[in-house]
Amino acid sequence: MATVGDVCTRSPRVCGMEATLAEAAKVMWEADCGAIPVVDAERKVVGMITDRDIAMALATRGEGAAGTRVRDIAQTRVVACRADESMAVAFSRMAKFQLRRLPVVGADGRIEGLLSLSDAVRCSGRWMGPKGEDVGAGAIVQVLQAIGVSPDTKMTMKVPAK
Repeated sequence: MATVGDVCTRSPRVCGMEATLAEAAKVMWEADCGAIPVVDAERKVVGMITDRDIAMALATRGEGAAGTRVRDIAQTRVVACRADESMAVAFSRMAKFQLRRLPVVGADGRIEGLLSLSDAVRCSGRWMGPKGEDVGAGAIVQVLQAIGVSPDTKMTMKVPAK
């Protein structure tokens, strides 16, 4: 059974609460990602910030928003997962909370990775749920529907055999 740790991006780029939106946007640009975890001095996850959060701040606050601190707009109610959790658990959590990304944290709350839908789609193989059910392509479609993305109904998602 594939775990989050098998699939996630390890050691993701992060920023602190005192970073500016311009600095956070630069980190996202350099990492070619749409969201980054926000961490404290001990690298414990204290929030998430997305490219959409930054775009909305710029649209509503004007050009001066680039100097706004991440702490002022970061999402601080963070839903996370652990590296040893199954992909079925992670997909369920993504669908329940309508998320595209989950920070992966250790028992101490420190960042270990970042799980995105892109990571999951790139992963080959089958993910088996706790009852032995295949939770591959169907789980991805469920998450996409939960976050408001309609999958192409003419597209057939094929999951490679073991």
